Amino acid sequence: MRVRKFDRNLIAGMLGSIYERKYITPVLKNLGSGMHVIRPDNVKRIHIVETMFRLTDIYEKKEEGYEFTIRSLLSELWYSLYKDVSSVIPMKEAGNHADSTRILTMMKYIQDHFGEKITIEEIAEAVNISVRECNRCFQNKIGMAPGKYLNDYRIRSAAELLLTTEDSITEVAEKCGFSSGSYFAKSFFKMIGCTPKEYRKSSKGER
Repeated sequence: MRVRKFDRNLIAGMLGSIYERKYITPVLKNLGSGMHVIRPDNVKRIHIVETMFRLTDIYEKKEEGYEFTIRSLLSELWYSLYKDVSSVIPMKEAGNHADSTRILTMMKYIQDHFGEKITIEEIAEAVNISVRECNRCFQNKIGMAPGKYLNDYRIRSAAELLLTTEDSITEVAEKCGFSSGSYFAKSFFKMIGCTPKEYRKSSKGER
């Protein structure tokens, strides 16, 4: 993965701003000349990794207005990083570096293909491991099976489409890899707590 850098002023604003003093400088001082490793071993860190992938995709596509989206996401990403660095305590590392590399690659594969009818076998093949090893890796690093991560990512993506597009609920379900509308509705309700229709209406302030 190519390393990309950005000017701190993009999120700090002017020199000496409250953003720089309160959120940026403390992180950089804490890290010193070292680095802070983000491993997808809990929900918050999974979100950080997903945001990094999303930033890369947006930068590469360069659609109109992408600069505003990148600046917004970078601010969100940095605040998440600030909280993560602030909460770091010495602890035994679960798994190993190979697992971390594998899980990142498999997460990226899922995010690139979640709208397709992908299988656990295909996810495992993305890093040339067996289905059993794939399951072990996900359980070890994320605490959930790859199938659940895939389903949860599809639901989160569907929720975003419901808010940002005029696509029908059926179209949203199909774009997010659900072949059954009833299963989509059931899965959405289980994770979000309401139906897709109710979710869209509530976001628009409708009754």
